[in-house]
Amino acid sequence: MNFLNPYIEIYLRYPNVDQHELIPFYREILWLFSKNLNNRLRMFQHRVNIEIKDGYEEPRNFQFESIYAYRTSIDIESFKQLDELSQRKEILELVHKGFISLANEFGWDTNAIADAYNKSIKDNYEFVYRTDSKLSRNKKYKGSIRINLTGRLTTFTSELLNIQTEELQTTQLLQTEQGNFAWWRSIREFGWMDSDNFGLKLMKGEVWITSNTHSFELTETFKPKKNSNKLLEGFLKELKEPIQSIKSTQHTI
Repeated sequence: MNFLNPYIEIYLRYPNVDQHELIPFYREILWLFSKNLNNRLRMFQHRVNIEIKDGYEEPRNFQFESIYAYRTSIDIESFKQLDELSQRKEILELVHKGFISLANEFGWDTNAIADAYNKSIKDNYEFVYRTDSKLSRNKKYKGSIRINLTGRLTTFTSELLNIQTEELQTTQLLQTEQGNFAWWRSIREFGWMDSDNFGLKLMKGEVWITSNTHSFELTETFKPKKNSNKLLEGFLKELKEPIQSIKSTQHTI
């Protein structure tokens, strides 16, 4: 599930404009592009900022250690008048232009970037990610995780396929603020806890959130080794905390 490499962020800087209100879906475009880029730039532990601000007359590239930035501007009033699909297209176009510009200066693979851009268009500017499937120990089921993003809310769903009947059963496992997955990397692994329970493997296997192949019910299991039950319960509680409203913050390099 580790496809957000490099980590990408957009900063929209215009007077009286809150990007979280104007384009609440923007991270869906970033994750879509990252999914289709599929780690081919091999930029692990790197960050790319797309900075959009009034007054940037010509697009420019910057680098500070592992952080890269592409600075540009748009006609913000015209952008506001677009419908959501057109805004999604514009955001993807800005990401594509930014990556190509940075690639030409810093020697990145432009073919991989172009391919990710074209695949994102074919995906109709909508993000959904499915992991590879894993076979159950009794070889009766295949399990995979589907990840959806709506605004800042990330949803993890188990998909269990009965190999004999080809029946697919889905169970929502967890909803959490996107940063817990994208930034803090608190959710990284998935698999079979045993022959009958499949889902998210957290805290190196000390916490499992699974769906059962018989009942398809959600189960949370603690297997403390290095950590106490209290700490594990607190960790899971934090993942489930309601999303708080935020304001755009200034960030440049």
